[in-house]
Amino acid sequence: MQLPLCLLWVASGGVCFARGQFLKESTITSIYMAREAFHGEVIEEPYMMALYFRSRTRGWFCVGSIIDSRWIITAAHCTNDSRTVQLERLLPRLRYTLTQRNIFQHPDFNERLNHDVALIRVPQLRLSPLLNRVKLPALSLKSNLFVGARTWGFEWPRGKGTKATERVVMKNEDCIAAGYSRKVVIASTLCVDVPAGESVCIVDDGGALLHNPSKILIGVVSFASDGGCLAGEPEGFSRITSYMTWIIQVTGIERD
Repeated sequence: MQLPLCLLWVASGGVCFARGQFLKESTITSIYMAREAFHGEVIEEPYMMALYFRSRTRGWFCVGSIIDSRWIITAAHCTNDSRTVQLERLLPRLRYTLTQRNIFQHPDFNERLNHDVALIRVPQLRLSPLLNRVKLPALSLKSNLFVGARTWGFEWPRGKGTKATERVVMKNEDCIAAGYSRKVVIASTLCVDVPAGESVCIVDDGGALLHNPSKILIGVVSFASDGGCLAGEPEGFSRITSYMTWIIQVTGIERD
């Protein structure tokens, strides 16, 4: 049986929203601005950026990662149908609103969430210890290593903030055996094994998967099953090493 995909979901009930589900800006703001995080700790990594997308009629929330003073990477499905994107951080406090012409989806992105990666061009950021880029990978980085995920999520309905969890990269064949379609899990997909209760959650979409302990960006949150945060089903990420040529071509930045 194939697992149904979920782009955004409510952790308590495993309810899966369709792409572009309307979320009130006040709700998003209350999530993002909350000072209570998992285990009572507020985590806002220097590379993380809150992204609030809007179409003509609705809005939705995702996460991005700073890869350069002028560029942010996120999931392509986050950018679909958007007209504007508002970027926001708590520390340092900043907010920008950008138009669609600053958003670059991967040209091969499709409804099966293949090649689910996008770039956002931003005004020059003043990088500092509080606002900094995440390192990009070398093509030789192996995928069967223990990794740490940094995702912008919250525990529904009590905790709010960010959660850092650790997981192990799976072979794609094992991910398919767990129930995902071969049309979804392709060579540029990176799947990770997830302990029950530690899946990515609503507003995690587009967030970063980091190699541990180097803290190099190796994946962008793409999909999970509709079982919700407690399901313990494998998660799918866009494998950054598969897109380095495209990233360099679009941005002009060099690999670390």
